[in-house]
Amino acid sequence: SIEVVSDGIEQGIARILSRNYVTLLPIIANRLRQVDQDSWRIDFPYASDACRAASGNCKCKSTPRNKRVLVIGDGKSDMCVASTADFVFAKGSLAKYCEANNIPHARFDTFAELPALLTALPQGIAANSGTFAADLSVENQELFHHV
Repeated sequence: SIEVVSDGIEQGIARILSRNYVTLLPIIANRLRQVDQDSWRIDFPYASDACRAASGNCKCKSTPRNKRVLVIGDGKSDMCVASTADFVFAKGSLAKYCEANNIPHARFDTFAELPALLTALPQGIAANSGTFAADLSVENQELFHHV
């Protein structure tokens, strides 16, 4: 099963997914709540005082350890989970972090590139194996190894 783990707002993520005909995925994210007629608040059900990224959703805490983990991100909230993920698609500051810390990843510039990149991922890699880049087929090795 697929879960979406984000430091964004649950309702916004659900709306974007539904526009793309994706529904019924569990979303682990911050939540916007209406307090009364004129006011709203953001709840952080997955926050942690120990979060190294100081994120509203501590991805190190909320990302399952017994499942395959694919990180697609661009920021600070993705950094702690990137080193234990099965693989990382990175842009922006996350790509720089992966490069500086020798974390195998594929760089992307726009989210429109991701469908093509996702089709190149191999199947059947053990969850959090740490050998994702080494298990890639020869024709995909250049695409995914520290680009």
